[in-house]
Amino acid sequence: MKMITRIALFFCLTGISAMAETWAGKLVNSDCYSSHTNTNAIESHPASSDMNLRIRQCRPGTSDSTFSIVDSHGKVVPLDSSTNEKVIDLLKQTGRKDMYRVTVTGQMTQNAVRVETILLVKHK
Repeated sequence: MKMITRIALFFCLTGISAMAETWAGKLVNSDCYSSHTNTNAIESHPASSDMNLRIRQCRPGTSDSTFSIVDSHGKVVPLDSSTNEKVIDLLKQTGRKDMYRVTVTGQMTQNAVRVETILLVKHK
């Protein structure tokens, strides 16, 4: 009986941890970043624009209301609205006005990540 309980507990715990995913990239103001993204199919190719320039132009601030992560391939991962306070707290703690590299753990909902943890990655 104890063995069955242990096996069931193992599968429950591994199932819970399997639901959480991790994303890493640079934190941006979503509204700003999406407004700087071209809608023209040819011009929207990653090689035709300077992604780092857009990221620098759209650094997040404590007065922003929407945030996303842009990964190293240029994929934009929006963060859900319940994450705003966590992001703003992180920005206030660091006090710097720079690009923020972060690692986020959470669950993808229909169109955004519901963040469980957000960690600042130190620049090398």
